[in-house]
Amino acid sequence: MTAIYPDLLAKIREQNDELRDIQLDEPWMAFSQPRLSRIVLEQNRLVRSGEMGWRSLADANMVQLVVELMCATAQRDTKGTKPLSPHELALIENYVRDHLDTNLGLPEVAELSGRPLHGFCRAFKAATGESFHRYTINLRLEEAERLLSETEAPLAEIAYATGFSSQSHFTSTMGRWRGVTPGRFRADAWAA
Repeated sequence: MTAIYPDLLAKIREQNDELRDIQLDEPWMAFSQPRLSRIVLEQNRLVRSGEMGWRSLADANMVQLVVELMCATAQRDTKGTKPLSPHELALIENYVRDHLDTNLGLPEVAELSGRPLHGFCRAFKAATGESFHRYTINLRLEEAERLLSETEAPLAEIAYATGFSSQSHFTSTMGRWRGVTPGRFRADAWAA
């Protein structure tokens, strides 16, 4: 991933009067879109190279960069939902890990972020790329896998300790999500 740093943004604004008003919400954040990253890398290479005609190539590249930035901005939620910050994500992850054995209520987790429930769901998905439900299932299964490989606790005990309603719920979820039952996972982990 390539980050758009403030000095590059300043260069973009200097090259064209029409681009002076471009604002990025978080210019230090990396853009994950491969095309945008490639354009920024090519722009940096052109500016450093000093090749004949680099200015016209750089100008054409700059137009493409602006188009990509506008497309990236247009793809954001129209209601202006900003993704959760790394700090908010860490707070939520710690809370979820500390409460894996309980039935986590989405409203109480949303309240941690100070966002309304629906806004939290959109912001969480924007930040992680997955729903909160999928995220919590993965955390529950990660902890269950750790307990299966490091302890001799019965499967039912591990199921309840990681927030599953029963051993059969735990077994079916792990089979569906990981492609292996808890018993098979434990046998393979201990054999290794």
